[in-house]
Amino acid sequence: MSPKATWHDLPSGLNDNFEMEITHSIFGTMENYNDNSGNRVMLLIWDYESPDHEAEFPIIWPCGSGWEMREQGRTTEHPKRDKFIKASIIGRLITRVVDDLKVEIDELGETWESDLWVGLKFFMKREKLAYPGAEQRGLRSEIERLMPTNFLGDTKGRLDRAGRYLPATGRVTAPVTGRVTTSAPAAAPATAPTRAPRASSRRPAGVVPEQPPAPSADPLLDRLVNLAKSLDSHDMFMKTALRLPELTDDDHGALLSEVLDAGPGGLWATTRAAQAEDDLPL
Repeated sequence: MSPKATWHDLPSGLNDNFEMEITHSIFGTMENYNDNSGNRVMLLIWDYESPDHEAEFPIIWPCGSGWEMREQGRTTEHPKRDKFIKASIIGRLITRVVDDLKVEIDELGETWESDLWVGLKFFMKREKLAYPGAEQRGLRSEIERLMPTNFLGDTKGRLDRAGRYLPATGRVTAPVTGRVTTSAPAAAPATAPTRAPRASSRRPAGVVPEQPPAPSADPLLDRLVNLAKSLDSHDMFMKTALRLPELTDDDHGALLSEVLDAGPGGLWATTRAAQAEDDLPL
């Protein structure tokens, strides 16, 4: 190597050129991600695992203005339209996956459903995305961000390795390694099921009330209980809960401690235990 080679083409240090599997996907906002007017921007937020590095931060896809979170982040909604703008970051994600990579993700549900992405695997690279005419409006003409460049499979077996949708009769069961094996015909739904809104009550395990429990007086607690019921690990619950701007040590210190507690007395564990008790036959 030339002595001068180390002075040129310095790497950014950001994660690039890696395989990943989406482990959790949700619509929400982040405290440091606002539009030019200072308003929070709705984001599709992916937590992921990679064999190439330890994931420190989620991958986010801004949705554009006007979108609002619904069903604790499982869906998002716009008051005037039901499709994302093509030039938005999430619009470019959809175009890349469906049109360029030919992944039949549209068979799994609607664009405004977040959890259909869970289990999908991609190879990610940093690219420069162009915005023609942006300079005339005082904006950057291009930005650099991670984009999927190859589809690597679906650990839930809904799509084959080429990205083709597998009907219920040909559905595969693919382990996390990505090896595809054919399964017997099953009466599975052809599209992603829609989950009903979850109850927002919390009660001790073993107590079966005669009347439906009254809503909590604390809306934040109700929201956290709903998250605990819908997320299958304390780690995912904690990461999602800590994105809530109202959950601060100053205003909700005791509740924050319960969220962080990974033991049997923490909020996630006690909520899941109560939920399991509710599911027992009477």
